Amino acid sequence: MSADRFPLDRAADSGAGVWQVSVRGIHPVPAASCGRLIYVTDGSAAVESIAGLWVLKRGRAAWLPANLIAHLVARTGAIVAALPLELPVDRQPGPVVVTALLRALVTRLVADADTGLAPTPDGPLHAVLADELNRLPGASDLTPTPADPRLRTLAARLLQSDGLRLTLAAAGREVGMSPRNLSRLVRRETGISFGRWRQKLHVSAAITPLSQGEPVSAVAYAIGYESPSAFISMFRRVTEMTPSEYVDHLRGVPPRPRRPSLRTSVATTLAAALPAALTDWGEWLAFVT
Repeated sequence: MSADRFPLDRAADSGAGVWQVSVRGIHPVPAASCGRLIYVTDGSAAVESIAGLWVLKRGRAAWLPANLIAHLVARTGAIVAALPLELPVDRQPGPVVVTALLRALVTRLVADADTGLAPTPDGPLHAVLADELNRLPGASDLTPTPADPRLRTLAARLLQSDGLRLTLAAAGREVGMSPRNLSRLVRRETGISFGRWRQKLHVSAAITPLSQGEPVSAVAYAIGYESPSAFISMFRRVTEMTPSEYVDHLRGVPPRPRRPSLRTSVATTLAAALPAALTDWGEWLAFVT
């Protein structure tokens, strides 16, 4: 891994390194013969590939398997580490839950890279890192990834804190398209409507911070929702689970039994009592007649 920080647009021959983004925009991440852990050490970036689109803030990570071509959508000044691993890692591409051990390993490897002491991608620290990656749950991506560069740019825009307030017409102006043409393009590229696509983007962006223990309210406000309840309702519509249920699912925790609603409880009680009530009513009718 290179000990130098360098602009992504000059990283054509390297799939690993510590990159400092010099120009805001979309930057290619060169393919590599081994898997890489992408870790944002400062700023924020979105990692986009054929496998999905994942938003990473400072201290968050995503896994890219070998030979997967990706792009970074980042702001000026973002610093992103790509740590190569030539050891077997059995996981799908996507966000990684950053534990204390994983953060310590990445911090050490990045520091070694800065001082020119980076070990080989199959060294002892990398072995521990690979073992931790194999142990950790993934954060499945739900967002269809468009191939059109205008939609990739728009996806990053919709994930900003005010992206929820963008109408279809306003979103079209962001990429120089009419509302009708944008709607058609989104459906052709993703198979879903513009509104549904934005909801899935928000769910995908929320999975990593939620899995790392951030409160639902903080995640909801960061994405742009006016209340946690509105965010939870949207999350449930997309995943058919609440945020906490979804995180438990990622961690392999058995689903907890849900407390039945008042309507369900009343209906169950009536259904159980009705046969007996009908029997009593029949006996009373037989008696009076």
